[in-house]
Amino acid sequence: MPTADTPVVTRSGFSWPRFLGMLTAIATICGLGVWLIPQTPEGTWLRGLAWAAVPIVTFVTVRLIRGPRSGKLLRR
Repeated sequence: MPTADTPVVTRSGFSWPRFLGMLTAIATICGLGVWLIPQTPEGTWLRGLAWAAVPIVTFVTVRLIRGPRSGKLLRR
């Protein structure tokens, strides 16, 4: 007979399709960075902006793939 003290079993949350999607997105972003960053003029603010865009775009892409409820603070 279940009681209120019974622990709830949850899945680990690992998913191969999600992992492959994130890996593909990160590889694509890195490839675009390798191709686009050398085309920006060296020593200008555009080069710094190009380097700053890589981690920002990577973070946003991973958050979009993982979904809005993937943060640890939201899991309860």
